[in-house]
Amino acid sequence: MPPAIHGQGLDYVFNIPGTGSSGYKNTTIAKIMQQQITSFISKGKPVAPGVIDIPLYDNTTDQLLYMDNSGITIKKDDMAKPRCDWWQQGYFAQ
Repeated sequence: MPPAIHGQGLDYVFNIPGTGSSGYKNTTIAKIMQQQITSFISKGKPVAPGVIDIPLYDNTTDQLLYMDNSGITIKKDDMAKPRCDWWQQGYFAQ
């Protein structure tokens, strides 16, 4: 579960374990993601026992929940400004 591109986390969301190129390899992260999603759907807040709270997004700090093989942390999204600047150009609407 190194940082992934869009869609690579679906195995974790839908509980598809595996050892090859598809399927998750970190069961702890998979269980946490499933608990957070279920909690968000049922209570409106993504929480899991023993895991830090996910802060509301704030564009002045650009902090995101970051999951990788070493654990779960809150990190600054260094790509927030370049990504947002690209979307603001409106290429998708032409």
